[in-house]
Order: sequence, then C-alpha cells, then structure tokens
Amino acid sequence: MHAVFRYAVQNDFIDKDYSKFVIIDNTTQKKDKSIFTDTEITALWQHTDNFYVKLALILIYTGFRITELLTLPVTSIYLDKGYIRHGLKTKNGKDRIVPIHPRIIPFIVEFMQNNTDHLITDPLSHKKLTAGHIRSPFKQTLCELSMEHGFHECRHTTASLLNRYGAKELSIKKILSHSSQDLTKDVYTHVTVDELITAINLIP
Repeated sequence: MHAVFRYAVQNDFIDKDYSKFVIIDNTTQKKDKSIFTDTEITALWQHTDNFYVKLALILIYTGFRITELLTLPVTSIYLDKGYIRHGLKTKNGKDRIVPIHPRIIPFIVEFMQNNTDHLITDPLSHKKLTAGHIRSPFKQTLCELSMEHGFHECRHTTASLLNRYGAKELSIKKILSHSSQDLTKDVYTHVTVDELITAINLIP
C-alpha cells in the first residue's frame, strides 16, 4: 500500500498518502504447532485400518514433509537395507537417507503392492495425490479421533520424539534435513546409515 500510494503522489494521481494512516494490528500471533501426544499416537495405532491414519504414522515415524511422502518413488525404498533415499526442498533434504522404523514397514509393504510408481497413491484409483487432494480428509479423519493436527505437526512430532528418546543431535538433523549451524559438524562429520537407523529405532 505504501509503495502504491507513494507512486500515486509522485505522479500527481492523488494529493495525499492515506496509507500512512493505516494501523495494522501486530498483536495477533501465529498459532503454535502442537505435536501429537503419546495418547494420540497410541490412538492412531488403534485405527490403522484407515488410509489417512497410516499416512500420519508414516509421517511421524519418518519426519518426511507431506510433499516428500507423496512424491516418494517406490524405487527409492530399500527395505532390505532399512532406509529410504529421498527428499525435496533444501540442499540438505534432497536425496537424503531416511531410516525406516520397524513399526511402519507393514504399511510400506502394503502400499508397494499397489504396483504404482509412487508409494502413496489414491486408495481407490491409485492415481498420484497432492497435499491439496488429501488435506481436508486427513484433518477430518484426525478430527473424528478427537485430534486437531496438520501435516507439518507430524514432522514436529518426529523431532520431539527423537530428541526425547536420546537421539544424537546430528542424527536428528540428518533425518529431518536440517542444516547445522556448526559448519565443522555440517561439513566434516558423517553419520552412517546404521547410526540413523539406531536413532529412529529409539522411538518406541
């Protein structure tokens, strides 16, 4: 608004910059993202017959962003080695190694049996999905279980669980594709696949 009004005054379209008198209320704060509680996670495990519950659990036990999960090619899953090589968005996130928690292996095996290029597809048509396609039914499913969470809160939960159960800081950063503020750690310290698998397996 300031830029538009300034341009208008400079070009004699108006005489006064009324945008100077606009008061914006900056007191409204963004709602904090809340993680899934232990009770909620237990409830999810009791409803694994639901497609969207399975998605929530895969997100919680991998730390994937929803877009990363929905674009995950089956060819990037190495069940025999216990990890997935995939990731988007950031330099650290691309093609990173994400360990597979034993509890979600049955879901991955089930989805791989759909014989599609991507792990997650529409449960009926097996067509590719986007976050926009499933955001509403995902939230509705959780609402029916008395939970109020979005996709990204699954990722926050992953970080919280890894931290709570004693995973090493660098392993957490590698799994979640967070860059380290310590340049020495980021460049010279390597985390092995076994260390990442050990970290994810700390989560019960």
